[in-house]
Amino acid sequence: MKLFSIFRQNFDAWTTEKLVLAFQTEKKERYFDELFDRYHPLVYRICLSFTANREESKELTLDIFLQAYTQIGDLEIKQFEAWLYTLTKNVCLDFLRKQQKMKKNEEKWWESEKSAQNFMENHAFRRLIYERALEKDHFFQQALLNLPDNQRLCIQLFFMQGYSYKEVVQKTKLTEKAIKSHLQNGKRRMKAWVSAQQSKVQKL
Repeated sequence: MKLFSIFRQNFDAWTTEKLVLAFQTEKKERYFDELFDRYHPLVYRICLSFTANREESKELTLDIFLQAYTQIGDLEIKQFEAWLYTLTKNVCLDFLRKQQKMKKNEEKWWESEKSAQNFMENHAFRRLIYERALEKDHFFQQALLNLPDNQRLCIQLFFMQGYSYKEVVQKTKLTEKAIKSHLQNGKRRMKAWVSAQQSKVQKL
């Protein structure tokens, strides 16, 4: 937690290496606060070069410094800037890989919807899945929990974790036909449940 500037120690004459060592030794946040002040503009620019998105870069910058805060104490860091650059690059690449996986899963869902007879009926549900943050979507999570076990498992494996039909067969021991049935019925149940709950909220 940063204190007001009039109470903060002046670190202008301190090297980065001295700040890192002091933080590792004393575990006092004022040393890490100074490291953050010095390096967060650089980390943000690197993130922006990877994502080309200001808001995502801001969030990644905070995540990177949170990771740095938890990792520094257990490492021998001779060149902090080089270490921080490597951490930043790895976090950004991991973020982009997850984004790419989400895109592939979305494409898989879209193809599945195209081949289904009720393509138009499920269009709104497809938007719910891929245009809202699932981990923060209370309605979605509750709808998923209300499904029968096999329907919930198939949706989690196929759409949320990105497994192929063949891989889901191996993991569940169900037939591909049964899996497709569970996916379709599960989607229909979830769509109906979410719509009903949203209607209740709108009436309040």
